[in-house]
Amino acid sequence: MTSNKEIERAIEGLGSGWELKEDKILKSFQFPSFMKAIEYVNDIAKIAEGGSNITRLLQSTGGLSNFP
Repeated sequence: MTSNKEIERAIEGLGSGWELKEDKILKSFQFPSFMKAIEYVNDIAKIAEGGSNITRLLQSTGGLSNFP
């Protein structure tokens, strides 16, 4: 099993905004409008439909929040 320290080091290579919290890798996104957020979700859905492991990402997020 990978240690939290190893995961945190790997996350640093992803760019800003990523964090390890309660054994989950998280990043918050804010969109200028609800429709822009939906466009983002639809883009991820296209990737997930191709059988990518991103499907698990969507299942674990529980949806979008914090719309301005």
